[in-house]
Amino acid sequence: MAEDGRKTLENQVKRLEMVERREIKLKEEIQSKAQQIQQMAEKILVLEENLRETQGTSQRLETHLKQKEKLYEDKIK
Repeated sequence: MAEDGRKTLENQVKRLEMVERREIKLKEEIQSKAQQIQQMAEKILVLEENLRETQGTSQRLETHLKQKEKLYEDKIK
């Protein structure tokens, strides 16, 4: 009977160790994913800033082009 109790305890310890290893692995995966998300968020911020700069440049070029077109039309008249 004592042998059965010892075997049961050994099995419980083995299961607990497996659970602990799985928990550690999952925590590491979560940490890795969190870092990936942070990096993606930083890239998004950079892309958004680049987009704003590009839109600003586009608007300036469009304004400049309209001014040139007006000057050209005025010269033709």
